[in-house]
Amino acid sequence: MASTFAQIFERRGGCFRREVCKGRLWLQLDSGRVFFSSNATSKPTSSIVLEGGSCSRGEERNSLVVEGRHGSTSTRIIFPTTAVLEGWETALTLHQSGVIRQINRAEDVWRIADKLGEGAFSSVYRATAQEGEKVVALKILPKRLLPSSSDRLRVFREIETLQFFGGDGVISFEGCAESNDSFFIASELCEGGTALDVAQASEREGPLPEQKISECIRSVLLCLQRVHLRGYIHRDIKAENIAFKVKGSLRDTRLLDLGLSLHTDIQAATLETVGTDGYAAPEVVAGKPYALNADVFSVGALTLLLCCQIFPFSSGEEAVSSLAAAEEGLRLGNLWQWEPPAEEDGAQKKWSALSAHCKDFVQRCLALPPSQRPGVDDLIVHPFISSKIP
Repeated sequence: MASTFAQIFERRGGCFRREVCKGRLWLQLDSGRVFFSSNATSKPTSSIVLEGGSCSRGEERNSLVVEGRHGSTSTRIIFPTTAVLEGWETALTLHQSGVIRQINRAEDVWRIADKLGEGAFSSVYRATAQEGEKVVALKILPKRLLPSSSDRLRVFREIETLQFFGGDGVISFEGCAESNDSFFIASELCEGGTALDVAQASEREGPLPEQKISECIRSVLLCLQRVHLRGYIHRDIKAENIAFKVKGSLRDTRLLDLGLSLHTDIQAATLETVGTDGYAAPEVVAGKPYALNADVFSVGALTLLLCCQIFPFSSGEEAVSSLAAAEEGLRLGNLWQWEPPAEEDGAQKKWSALSAHCKDFVQRCLALPPSQRPGVDDLIVHPFISSKIP
């Protein structure tokens, strides 16, 4: 079970009493209950059933008051940081509201068919809901692959964000559940594969026409624009997270995997090093503050991958050193501009064959330092996106 160390107080006779001598216990969230134990490996000494209960912010900093089912218990929890509190608040609210159904096995809710894809922590299947017969994409996340509290809180954050966006540029949410072994997230089924499939096909069969790449990136930008308008940074834009609704068309896309997405008012978390190597903006890799235009860098990396089958930098170290060089150059009045590595003959040839508009678009997205990078609104009217390409 995922664990977090926190101070625990239990309500007795209208006041709060510390549950153990030092006031600290391990919280463990599993199967619709919060368990309390004296250390991370010992058996729980007590628990709270979440469904039918509630939680609210306490008066003390980073505290939540958790009410069990029908007010049976009342516990105040003081978390170590605001980020941890917000993650737990999301998880507890989802369980208490009944959004996450407790089931014995997936087959109780869905008929599972063929596998559509697989990642480090999950597999995605085509499935049909037992009630209503709706065909969905079912993501199955085994708990054994999510051992830490942060891993599981990311799952709950993804569920919350899918609910919030309701299909607006993001795959629509079709329900979720939890068993003793796994989490299940059902969403809109996209039949056209992902941008990674497109990139791999380009590597095998030759470059994709620029017009097709432009159509794809325009659709990605329109989706991302909706996310940004709501104040969220996606933080993991990459080829695997761009899905196409219809087979054979790159115009109708959906953003996947919002487990790392973040609202911009959570200032402390905009220092977290997150995302995927190759796509993550250098300021993110360097652990510096970042904002919405970190996603713009990732769009540039995606465009470069589709055009030339390479990433902007060969390593995180190169990304960080390039950021430092760009910052120093700006102080001296020189603007840094990305260019393909000289030793990459194949990439150089593909880059040289691109139109001036396409090159300019990529270089603007990859601009360093981030203050030189345009926003999504500006990119949507860039000639590479808005003009017909011969």
